[in-house]
Amino acid sequence: MSIMIFPPEIIDIFFSHLHPDRHALGDCSLVCKTWLPIARFHLLSDISARFSTAEHDSRLTELLSSPLCSMLSFLRRVHLQGSYFSFPLHVVSETSSAIRSLCRIRTLELEDLTWPLVPSELKCIASTFDLTSLSLSGTIFQSPNNLSAFISSFPHLCTLSLGQGIRWLEPSCDLSTLKDLKYLHTVSMHDTSQGLMTLLLRLAASSPIHTLELRFTSTPQNCLIDELLCKMSMSLKHLTLDLRSLWRGPVAFNCDLGSHLELRSLTFREPRLLWMDDSEEAWTGFFALLTSIKSRNMESLTLGLQPINSKEDYEKVDWLGFDDVLTGDILQSLRRVNLRVSGSQPTTIGAIKASLPKTSSRNLLDVEFTETSIPAA
Repeated sequence: MSIMIFPPEIIDIFFSHLHPDRHALGDCSLVCKTWLPIARFHLLSDISARFSTAEHDSRLTELLSSPLCSMLSFLRRVHLQGSYFSFPLHVVSETSSAIRSLCRIRTLELEDLTWPLVPSELKCIASTFDLTSLSLSGTIFQSPNNLSAFISSFPHLCTLSLGQGIRWLEPSCDLSTLKDLKYLHTVSMHDTSQGLMTLLLRLAASSPIHTLELRFTSTPQNCLIDELLCKMSMSLKHLTLDLRSLWRGPVAFNCDLGSHLELRSLTFREPRLLWMDDSEEAWTGFFALLTSIKSRNMESLTLGLQPINSKEDYEKVDWLGFDDVLTGDILQSLRRVNLRVSGSQPTTIGAIKASLPKTSSRNLLDVEFTETSIPAA
């Protein structure tokens, strides 16, 4: 039977299911000439072309600069790693030539770079990419306005990740260069400092952000976070709050989720409910946060708990109260509740499910143990 009888749409669906299986994609690339470019696309689109100033690998630049290279049109991701205040000049020309040959880059990742010291040639090349995803970590800019100008140079940006260590040499509140990003829908931010929160507030005013992740939220910025969530009340569907750095737990985080009528999934990463002197008050505050939800579209709730390393820790959890909240009328649309317990495993999954009988009876509960707990910043 000839494979040409299959419509292209069916072949695309077939390959999309094989996307995670690289060995199967490799086999499919050998079937026929028609399948080769499709298999190459799925094989190479997730590969990141990494250029590092610390460990320069000439083999990559030689490969991409070769006229015989057939992978240029398939690569979609570039990762450029520096070493903060140094940018060796001997790699600039080779790196620039290699990056310039990548004509279809959609994802750019910058790590450990001092942007004012990056050669202008590389800056110009980066600004020509039609990016849909931008990730920054350990990157130093001249000013917040310089950062906003860089982000605004990608009008089709859909995903923005602002990781750890983003700083500027000249602190300022000026964001006049920030333009509307009407396609931006997913934002992840590691640090809720005032400068980045101000930037995010400006973005939320003009962008249809429906997925938001705030990592290591800090108590001094609660008002800004609350203001941000209010601005996104009509668009936000997926929210992740990392509360590990809030020593007072959710009691200190008094945001109201009642206005988010489109909210579908909510994730809390390790609120310090067990480490407070008054754990009962902490759980009461957390339950109040959950019961403020008014969305009838809530399908998924994920809660990361600190290590339960002893019977005393286990008894600090208000299992019955938690069970009542999860099965109440407010969260009746829930289809999945995921509990992630970090650290050692002093009890069994069965024991936790037995402590939440009503939730377990609805087949909502999924419990998993992780080996270690990530320390707070």
